[in-house]
Amino acid sequence: MINPVNNPKKIIIHCSDTPDEGDRYGIKDITEWHRLRGFDTCGYHYIIRRTGVVEIGRPETEVGAHVQGHNQDSIGICYIGTNHMTSMQIKSLLMLIDAINSRWQIPTEEIYGHYEFNDSKTCPGQDMNVLRTMIDLGLDPRLRPSNLLALFGAKKS
Repeated sequence: MINPVNNPKKIIIHCSDTPDEGDRYGIKDITEWHRLRGFDTCGYHYIIRRTGVVEIGRPETEVGAHVQGHNQDSIGICYIGTNHMTSMQIKSLLMLIDAINSRWQIPTEEIYGHYEFNDSKTCPGQDMNVLRTMIDLGLDPRLRPSNLLALFGAKKS
């Protein structure tokens, strides 16, 4: 099967809706869950584990399966957890967005949470305006003040 080509113009952030504790889940679990739903593989392009480790789901140039009606022009990033990202996940997310932007030049206003496309979703369980502000400030994620992490609902890692 030939996969359609993705032309990313936006980034969409998701959460796995799994416990906010431990580091039990990752790409293998997400792939299995998505296959059970009829997908060929993981619908996201990237997974960020509780430890901050980034796992690759599918190539950025391949159309994802993460937001109905928006897969053909977006990159999907899913963090493991539900409501509280770890500080390491936030650091990894910001660095990953920076890396994606070096390839695709996606403006900050085109970075969304899944809930911004579907009123019945709360995913990623974070205030996307705070994330967009963090990106706009251009602060080095390694130097992020703890109060900014608290605003974004992070747990100490």
